[in-house]
Amino acid sequence: MRAMTDSQTAFSDSAAYHEAGHMTAAVVQAMPIQPRGMHVDVDRRGIAHYWMRTPGDKANLLIDQIERKRSIVTLYAGWISERTFCPIVLTTVGSATGAR
Repeated sequence: MRAMTDSQTAFSDSAAYHEAGHMTAAVVQAMPIQPRGMHVDVDRRGIAHYWMRTPGDKANLLIDQIERKRSIVTLYAGWISERTFCPIVLTTVGSATGAR
């Protein structure tokens, strides 16, 4: 197995912080975490598996509003975490995990 370059390591770290940001926000807001958890693959792309409100659901009861807010907060938490802990990677090449 070949060693990763410094930029590849930074990109992997950035993706890990990004996905950890999603998961942390989900846990803090008591959103269910799916059994698949989170991971960063060999291509340095990450994914976090947590419950999220279904996009396009127009119901607007109080619980719908709460779920919508929690989903939005959790989505943005990934970018905020990546920006906070890996600002050089983010400003150099954009979001490590791509648009969400």
